[in-house]
Amino acid sequence: MKRITDALELPPEITLGLPLTTVTGSGELVVENCGGIIEFGEERIKIKAKGCIIKIVGWDLTVKHITDGSICVAGRIGSVEFV
Repeated sequence: MKRITDALELPPEITLGLPLTTVTGSGELVVENCGGIIEFGEERIKIKAKGCIIKIVGWDLTVKHITDGSICVAGRIGSVEFV
């Protein structure tokens, strides 16, 4: 599948189902192609994604909205790790 993705120059997050993260300033993070929330707290949120866990650390973190395959986190985001 990776060869086809490369040959057609398609984004891997679309064809392989990899997570796509969009950060707006230090106040909002949107994760697409994710599987759900593993851990939730005001200072740490962990989100399940294909092949990794996305760990968001910050202050006053909240989940702004959840849709099928997408999560938006708001607050003061200090770091984002892929573990």
